[in-house]
Amino acid sequence: MQSSDYTSGSSGIILDLKNKKLEAYSGFKLKAYKNGTDFIEFNADTSSSYPLNITNKFKVSWNGTLYATGADISGKINATSGKFSGEIESTSGKIGGWTITGDGLSNGSVHLYSSGTIEGVNISSSSINSAS
Repeated sequence: MQSSDYTSGSSGIILDLKNKKLEAYSGFKLKAYKNGTDFIEFNADTSSSYPLNITNKFKVSWNGTLYATGADISGKINATSGKFSGEIESTSGKIGGWTITGDGLSNGSVHLYSSGTIEGVNISSSSINSAS
């Protein structure tokens, strides 16, 4: 096939058989169903909020915002905020000014062990003071 074997226009699609390429222009939407309810949708219409949508469980907006339901993500995640429910597990890092260690939390002079032991603090019936 020659490179001229394609259909084109300013809206719709370009189908380039030689280079095995399908390009969508403004107003074009492609929706493919796995079964009666699961689908993947590519939408080149800028009035659509999500140019990529997979069964409303995984969506990407035009500005790059990712929405995912039931995601199992591994690797490094960089975020400016977040909400968690359930269990969070870590053996290193920081939280609220405390350093996460393999066996608890530490702020330099005080160590809270996961066993319940506190080191570096004197506790009496009338006060709590640093042990140093």
